Amino acid sequence: MWRLSEDRYADTVRVNMLLDLLAAIHLDMPLGAQDSATKALSATDSVISVEIRHTGGKRIAYRMAYLDENYLYFSLGEGKDFRASTPGFYPRAIRHLALCSRAWANAALGVERPSDIAIVELRWQGDSAASFRLEVDSGFSARLLPCSPVGGSSILPAEGAIPYDTARVASFLQSLTELSYDADRDTVPASRVQDIAQRSPFLEMKILAKRQIEGQEELQTYRFFRFPTSAGHSNFAYLQTSADWSKLRIIRLAHWDATMVSRRTLSRQ
Repeated sequence: MWRLSEDRYADTVRVNMLLDLLAAIHLDMPLGAQDSATKALSATDSVISVEIRHTGGKRIAYRMAYLDENYLYFSLGEGKDFRASTPGFYPRAIRHLALCSRAWANAALGVERPSDIAIVELRWQGDSAASFRLEVDSGFSARLLPCSPVGGSSILPAEGAIPYDTARVASFLQSLTELSYDADRDTVPASRVQDIAQRSPFLEMKILAKRQIEGQEELQTYRFFRFPTSAGHSNFAYLQTSADWSKLRIIRLAHWDATMVSRRTLSRQ
């Protein structure tokens, strides 16, 4: 896996596409120092610097710039300048490479497969009728159980399993593999974080996932907080997935519609 920092992973799909682009570069012909394309490298806003470090310590560094619809300008430095083609890619693709690390982050949350899920709980603030616990066994059969709202003590033992709609439950479990946060809006001011930390979440979700390779289980907790009314963004919410409040994230509620369901939605009516 590719890391952006100690606790942030990169989007593997995007990184692999970048590597495919870099691997496709073919040096077509050398260019002299007085060539007009060579002079273009002095315009730093049109140049991308690339550095690749191999595990053995070998380092490759070069710069490239868009030349025209068919070619890139490619420089290894020390007068080693070339015109380069990119079979399979348009040279203008380098104009769209994000230079902000946040844009390369893997924004995926949740689990990889529905079969990874052992138990999932959704506890809505002040609404025990909407809150539920879903237990999934290895044969993909499930038990839908009542659950206390946010602030309660989890499962309510007084009631038994509730009949559920199989298609709706299957759709809900699938949605847990498609969760993501909004990487483009993933910055929350420190003053706002302090305010949110004093509030109660409107929804708390817990997923107990099976880790089949390690033979262990892992608990993931998601706590959702509303945007302040004054912010005027009712289609967004704050998401806490870590005890570290500085890692508070932002989500688009529309992307979580299939996940933010209630017991009434899943039950057979």
